[in-house]
Amino acid sequence: MLRKTILGLFAVVFLILVSVLTAYNRGSKSISPAQSTTHETPTTATAITPIVWSPDMDCAICHVMQPYVDSMQDSNLMGYVHAQKGFVCVNCHEQGVLEEVHRGANSNATSIKERKFSKEFCLGCHGSYAALTALTKDSTELTAVADEAVNPHDSHLGEVDCYYCHKMHKEFKPINYCYDCH
Repeated sequence: MLRKTILGLFAVVFLILVSVLTAYNRGSKSISPAQSTTHETPTTATAITPIVWSPDMDCAICHVMQPYVDSMQDSNLMGYVHAQKGFVCVNCHEQGVLEEVHRGANSNATSIKERKFSKEFCLGCHGSYAALTALTKDSTELTAVADEAVNPHDSHLGEVDCYYCHKMHKEFKPINYCYDCH
């Protein structure tokens, strides 16, 4: 009987220790995915603490996510268009990429670096560049000298990477890329 009591007590102490270490690993803030929401602000740690990232973690534990959530609900942004088609974060922010960017992460990393997707990545869903050029041939989004409409996908620069003109989670006018030179 005494042996079972000691083993039970040992198990309880072990579970408490694991919980404390897990909370420490997450920047001294213990939140289960069920408790956390995207509305939470990240923890401000006093010291840089290495974290152990896993795919089932809630991003809001470390990152300010609300602007990204809002972008999926703002009809003026491309994130909204993709959300209406049923896309969620991991459709573009794939697990392998997330694993790579979280190597060496620490508890003070609250911002998310803008990812610049290659045109090949985007064309994986959107088809060929030639198809995009045909689809936007009558676009009036960009105008040149004398208010002449210009097809945004028929650039004198050739097949430009999509991220120069398209931003998913923030407002951006594609003409701004043209203004870099013109």
